[in-house]
Amino acid sequence: MSITNGVAPNQRLGTSFGSPKTIKGTMVETFNWHALQAISETLGLIVVVGSLVFVGFEVRQSAKATRAATMNNIMGSWGDVYRGFSESENIAEVIWTGVQDPTALTDANRWRLSLQIAGLFHNFQNTHYQWKIGAYDEQAWAAQAEFLTNLLSLPGVRAV
Repeated sequence: MSITNGVAPNQRLGTSFGSPKTIKGTMVETFNWHALQAISETLGLIVVVGSLVFVGFEVRQSAKATRAATMNNIMGSWGDVYRGFSESENIAEVIWTGVQDPTALTDANRWRLSLQIAGLFHNFQNTHYQWKIGAYDEQAWAAQAEFLTNLLSLPGVRAV
């Protein structure tokens, strides 16, 4: 029997169908593939859970950014409405007179008043929708709803 590298042919480390063999009487032992698989699965689970936590954090941040953008757009829209009322003395007079007594307006000014009120209601409708889907702040909606209630109590608004 010849010895190669100090190991007899029948004692060489080899594989049989992918399974490592041990050399009797040496420090070499079989590798525990089940332990490696368990460790790999545990590490994979930790990575997946970490990824889900990160994605959840990102989704929450994205939702906050969306709500902030929505609030900004709605407030800008309301600012445009109010600015439109105040920049034209004629429109301001039409609105002031019309909401008190629409019969005091000419037909053309009643038409202007109805367009202005329609624009207001479109803003209220958008604001209400954004509030219903959770994109608009509860306190901000409460203030808008109170404003709408007060607006609806005016004779000229009810007449339009």
